[in-house]
Amino acid sequence: MRQTNVFIALLLVAATLFVYWQVQHHEFTNYDEVMYVTENPRVRQGLTWDNLRYAFTESKSGYWHPLTWLSLMADSQLFLGNAGGYHWTSLLIHIANTILLFFILSVMTKAPWQSGLVAALFAFHPLHVEAVAWIAARKDVLSGFFWMLALGAYAFYVKKPTIHRYFLVLLAYVLGMMAKPTVVTLPAVLLLLDYWPLQSSRPPANGDKYGFLARVADGKGGSQTSTLFILLEKIPLALLAVMIGLISIFPEGNANNLVPLDTAPLLGRLQHALTSYMNYLIKTFWPINLTAFYPYPAHLHLWKVFMAAGLLLIVSLLAFFTRKKHPYLAVGWAWYLVTLLPVIGLVNVWTHDIADRYTYLPLLGIFIMLAWGIPELVSSWLRRRVILASLASVCLAVLLVLARQQVSYWQDSYTLWNHAVEVTNGNWLAHNNLGLALTKKGKPAEAAAHFGQAIRLMPRYHETYNNLGALMAAQGRLAEAESYYKKALTFKPDYAAAHNNLGILFAAQGKSEEAFINYRIALSLNLDSFEVHYNLGRLLAEQGKLEKAAEEYRQAIRLSPGYAAAYNNYGITLARQSKPKEAVVQFTKALSLKPDYADAHNNLGISLVQQGKCAVALSHFLEAVRIKSDEAQFHFNAGLAFQQLGDDLQALKYFTICLSLDKDFGAAKSQLNLLTSRPKKRK
Repeated sequence: MRQTNVFIALLLVAATLFVYWQVQHHEFTNYDEVMYVTENPRVRQGLTWDNLRYAFTESKSGYWHPLTWLSLMADSQLFLGNAGGYHWTSLLIHIANTILLFFILSVMTKAPWQSGLVAALFAFHPLHVEAVAWIAARKDVLSGFFWMLALGAYAFYVKKPTIHRYFLVLLAYVLGMMAKPTVVTLPAVLLLLDYWPLQSSRPPANGDKYGFLARVADGKGGSQTSTLFILLEKIPLALLAVMIGLISIFPEGNANNLVPLDTAPLLGRLQHALTSYMNYLIKTFWPINLTAFYPYPAHLHLWKVFMAAGLLLIVSLLAFFTRKKHPYLAVGWAWYLVTLLPVIGLVNVWTHDIADRYTYLPLLGIFIMLAWGIPELVSSWLRRRVILASLASVCLAVLLVLARQQVSYWQDSYTLWNHAVEVTNGNWLAHNNLGLALTKKGKPAEAAAHFGQAIRLMPRYHETYNNLGALMAAQGRLAEAESYYKKALTFKPDYAAAHNNLGILFAAQGKSEEAFINYRIALSLNLDSFEVHYNLGRLLAEQGKLEKAAEEYRQAIRLSPGYAAAYNNYGITLARQSKPKEAVVQFTKALSLKPDYADAHNNLGISLVQQGKCAVALSHFLEAVRIKSDEAQFHFNAGLAFQQLGDDLQALKYFTICLSLDKDFGAAKSQLNLLTSRPKKRK
């Protein structure tokens, strides 16, 4: 038995690695990973005491999940900006979940091969790819880890019920809720496991030496655990669920995710929930054309609602009436229905229809039904073991191939959203995000076309207008950019990114007052935006308000310690305040983050000259010239350094290059005339 379990576990690990090995080469995507990692200054800073407080109080993401934040911060500390490191963490958690699931089920049921099949389906079903391959879905795999630990702790507790073992269940449950609150359904699942397969595992009354269990006669001369007690022991879990649920919903920002009934009537929610249950089942058995985002349907056809209701009713009745002979069917089906409830759309109403990641735990119920139901169905067949082994092998092989292909779509933003556009209709978010990816690729015309399509599909989506405005601004079409930013703000007046972009636009046009107003509004909406602090610092520096500018740069650096431009501009501000030594420190930090930062090399050289360190300064001027050879100012500064070091020939060379790049560079003309009017010297 033990050797069989080890063999199956090794197969599961090998197969999962085969499917997901490629994620180590994947990039960050522009789908929530911007909010969770790439542009989240708290996460980028890593683990600090201040960020620990942030992890437990953040509420704008829609979930209260402090452990998820802490795991991402730990990744940032370990892997910096390497997306592959984050992917490895998610993959390792998923592998751990798979192995835990297998061993827990095997211990509970004493059926290693059926347990192995459930674990295999869990490990590489294509619907589970999103939870593993998408860094922003860390909450799903992490909460899944604590879910598995809670199941294992409960099985451990059932064998020998004690307060200490019960506490382990509570602890795992709380940690799971702190990773993602949708783990709230665990107490109901534990009740299902009490029915099958754990009821037969309850210890006899004479083994209850702690007196922790309530017992009743079983009518056969023995005793069994009281059904009432089994219900009562779930009450602490239920109370924890209510408490953490309230923490998750009512902090500022999260309550706004609850859509009122007058906006989304209950009948419509029920209809959508029914069809969603059916759609998830369809995709379970036919996992084709999966994607990152499924747009919410404009209309729900009544025939689909009735079909879904009929399907759910038939399967529910079948599971109920066969529960004594086939308890795993009732348990598996109830598992599926109950665990999907928090994300089925009855409480919250999202802009998406369904989401692959939501099936991460609920599909375990369907897998249990298949793993125990199919062998029972063919129990009278000849060579049933050969037939079952062949069928399972073929199905798992197909899933392996499909899952591996699905993982490849997550390699970068362009591939992800291009696939989404190909396999869905009316996918406004896919067009918007594909436009962003094309903008990054330097294809503005194609990007604009996709932004336009997104607006046609979702005319009130504020982010598309903002993105289109940024695209116009990059092309110098400032009037159009301004109109798009303002359009975004008509649909979402508290949209900080649009206010920030308007500030940048007004600053470029010399409209300092308008720029300042928009930056201040953006900061009032998002005080943790390092970008807005940086932009406001630039504006204040241009106005000569150096002390205030320095403070804004310090805030930008505090929020984003890896932001080289903030160090560089802070150094410029210090230099303008006649603080060359302090400026050198900031320029040096900028270069430690970005060694090929030409402007920082040039600025560092200037500050070093002011301290009389011309030889060291020259090395930085030459490095700036090497990195950015078409910048006249860099050549001029190198010429001055050579001149001060007494090498007139080299100085002459760099002044000449400077004038070849900018014939109106007056200072270079003066220096060149000065050098040519006296005998040449070589150091």
